[in-house]
Amino acid sequence: MIHASAIIHPGAKIAQDVEIAAYAKAAGFMLLETKGVVHMALLFGSTWVVNSVVFVSILVMILLANLFVMAMKPGQLDSVLSAAYRGIASKHRP
Repeated sequence: MIHASAIIHPGAKIAQDVEIAAYAKAAGFMLLETKGVVHMALLFGSTWVVNSVVFVSILVMILLANLFVMAMKPGQLDSVLSAAYRGIASKHRP
């Protein structure tokens, strides 16, 4: 992945504290949006309404996740992440 500072300032060094997790989350949400747009377009046709519904639903999901973290202030997210991984694994069983 290319960091924005490397594009703007070719001689600049990339900061050591770049969060790889943030890149992974962004990639995950992009994949989720793409999957949602494709599936909804197959069901209802490819219209601007379908695209806007998918994008709004993804943004609402992100907002709810942030509100959850702000309200609960979980110290360790191991239990939440393990539940998410179990859900993903059960969805993609052969």
